[in-house]
Amino acid sequence: MTAAARVRRRTNRRLIGKLLVASVRSCAGGQADEDVVQLAPLVDDVELARASEFHGVTSPVYLALRRRDALDVRHARDPLDDELSTRLVAAHRQMMQDRLRSRADLATVATLLDRASVPWVLLKGPVLSDFVYARKDLRGYIDLDVLVPPRHFEVALGALESAGLAVLDNDWLSARERRLGEVPLVAPLGTVVDLHWHLVNLGPVRDGFRIDIDELFGRARTLPIDGAPVPALGREDLTAYVALHACLHGGNRLVWLQDLAQLAQHDTPAWHEVVRTVRKWRTGLATAAMFRAARHVLDAHIPEAVDRSFAPAGWRFLIDGVDRLSPIEASRGYGTVPTMLRRSAHGSPRAVAEDVARRCRRWVRRSGWRDRRAPPPALFDVRTAAVASRTGRKEYLAMISAARS
Repeated sequence: MTAAARVRRRTNRRLIGKLLVASVRSCAGGQADEDVVQLAPLVDDVELARASEFHGVTSPVYLALRRRDALDVRHARDPLDDELSTRLVAAHRQMMQDRLRSRADLATVATLLDRASVPWVLLKGPVLSDFVYARKDLRGYIDLDVLVPPRHFEVALGALESAGLAVLDNDWLSARERRLGEVPLVAPLGTVVDLHWHLVNLGPVRDGFRIDIDELFGRARTLPIDGAPVPALGREDLTAYVALHACLHGGNRLVWLQDLAQLAQHDTPAWHEVVRTVRKWRTGLATAAMFRAARHVLDAHIPEAVDRSFAPAGWRFLIDGVDRLSPIEASRGYGTVPTMLRRSAHGSPRAVAEDVARRCRRWVRRSGWRDRRAPPPALFDVRTAAVASRTGRKEYLAMISAARS
């Protein structure tokens, strides 16, 4: 690729990023409608569709363009506009279909857990889209995240399996080795239900935090979703968790910033309680990284004094710097410096530096020369695999029991 082509691609990505941000702000009630109309004719259609899908903001883009008749304006310029319009409409309709399927599966899961007398809370998904967001069609989701106390996890898993929900991955030995904090199951209508016993999935990452799951249930609340009461995290816990989840997954999608902006506007927590929670969880670096990004990109109503309360000045300066060099709205993947920093934001600043160095070394090894000759296939024995699966399941459940004690 020539230097001129790289410049054009970088410019196009930045323009698309500005259009995505303007669309999100427009649907949130901001004054960005004119920006949408002005930027729409300047970007590549195919790249715009891909970027909106990656960032999880297809619906805001579709609604913003439709509201200002921008699609009609674009139609006179390029025949690909019809393709863009069709793709956005199809994605929006698919999102609504996924919501209906997930709602039905949620009702099934709720009934099963209630019958088994298992306390549970719904973490994200319908809680954000139906209760927090100003419009229910702005945020999509394709899975359900359900948290149960560690001491009830085995009972909850058995109750769901006995009703026909199937464990998606039976590699229990790997789950035990990695000390995973969730088990994915497939509900009757195809929705993936992630059954959590902790908010953080990977064991080594979880070790850097101090999150008391029992306290979360003590502060839980009940929200009306589709006319039915659904248990959910408290305001402060939900805000802290959404920021932590986004950061540990790279923090490079606009939908995660949109979540925080909507929480700050429509489900405003007591910020001093958020500070207390974050300090207790020891998630200050991760939370500050996402609070600052949401404030800078989407003008989220998060007081700057909040993240100053639990993140050192050096970390704030570093995060702001890498975000200016590599804006989140222009991201298309996970191999960037800001992504590595956010995924490493667990533990102390020294632990973050060590994790970043480890990730860089791994990236160098993967990018360098490798012997591509495939090893000989291992012999597979069904009976041995079945025994290993049963043993691994017992060890995994025993690990959860040990973790709660």
